[in-house]
Amino acid sequence: MQIKDLTVGGSCEISLVVKSATARETKAKKLYLTIEFFDGTDTIQANYWDWASGKIPEPNTILDVLADVTEWQGNKQLKVTCLKVCTTKTLADFMPKSDFDVPMIYDAVRLMIADIKDEALKTVCGFIFDELKDKWLTVPGAKSVHHAFVGGTLVHSYNVAYIAKAISEHMYGSNTDLVVAGALLHDVGKLFTYKMDGINIDTTDAGKLLDHIFIGAEFVGNFAESHVDMDDPIVHAKLHLLRHIILAHHGSLEFGSPVTPQCIEAYIVHHADALDATNEQIRVATGKANSNWTDKIWTLANRPHLTHTSVAELMEK
Repeated sequence: MQIKDLTVGGSCEISLVVKSATARETKAKKLYLTIEFFDGTDTIQANYWDWASGKIPEPNTILDVLADVTEWQGNKQLKVTCLKVCTTKTLADFMPKSDFDVPMIYDAVRLMIADIKDEALKTVCGFIFDELKDKWLTVPGAKSVHHAFVGGTLVHSYNVAYIAKAISEHMYGSNTDLVVAGALLHDVGKLFTYKMDGINIDTTDAGKLLDHIFIGAEFVGNFAESHVDMDDPIVHAKLHLLRHIILAHHGSLEFGSPVTPQCIEAYIVHHADALDATNEQIRVATGKANSNWTDKIWTLANRPHLTHTSVAELMEK
């Protein structure tokens, strides 16, 4: 059973992991426990009104939860009646996950790199995906906004490259090798920006201090020094363009890019990046929707959107 399967008005017995827990006090000075639970995809708030133990569950503790399913301000909530330590599951069962086959997507990226004709760009991409394979397969793409799951950076990077390649092939003057390389590596800095802390996605010290855009451009520049002939002025110029795409992929200064796009390839990667991020937010919201419309998505003008499902069903009629 998952949180999405719970029905308001019913009861449940479900294994969940603690994201946070706090002891609070009612107006009558009676202690109770409020807990935020996670099932690997969704979160739910819970109150344990009859809590008598002085021990507050630690984050990342897996519990078997017996509760009534209630509702508060339009959201499902749990009224806990019993908590027990779960002995049948591990934290790996609750890592933020998706339906994407991350290893298969890694293999698809390798095939995409093999199609790059420019030797310098192919070499840099190939070695970075080889040497950082474990990170590509595990590091999430964000803490919350989009692709916030194990391997999310890889899934997003592949999607952006796939979209950008299709655009480039139909865009006069665009160099597809540069677009693909830039798209695949545009978020490489996230591999050093985010980390898993149990089931929680956390930001590294480097991520807090430097941000993924700078980290990525610097990493690619330093990496290229050891893997291609940067004394060759042509290779040097190509790597400048590759790093420019990374630095400009948020599109504008107010959204974190230190520079704005200054070649068509950078524009293509920027728009492909924004499109995939938007689609992922609607995809996740679709999975939680109870009608043809999602809840408000605050990063998308704080407005509800038509679900993927509702549009697909309409177009099949």
